[in-house]
Amino acid sequence: MSESWMSDTDSLSAFLSMLSDREQRLVIEHAVHDQPPRMIAAKYNVSVETVKGWRKGELAKLRKYIK
Repeated sequence: MSESWMSDTDSLSAFLSMLSDREQRLVIEHAVHDQPPRMIAAKYNVSVETVKGWRKGELAKLRKYIK
């Protein structure tokens, strides 16, 4: 693991603790590893729209805590 990746994860850790395990993995794959929704969808064998829905739900959950 590169130090850059570790630093990104550390800065997200407070927010990640508010999410489920699956949501945490998706945030890390998208935000830290820069994986597009289509790659994440292929990995989890779901549609791209499903991944976008997951991301939308995660963002809504995090927004409640940020305000």
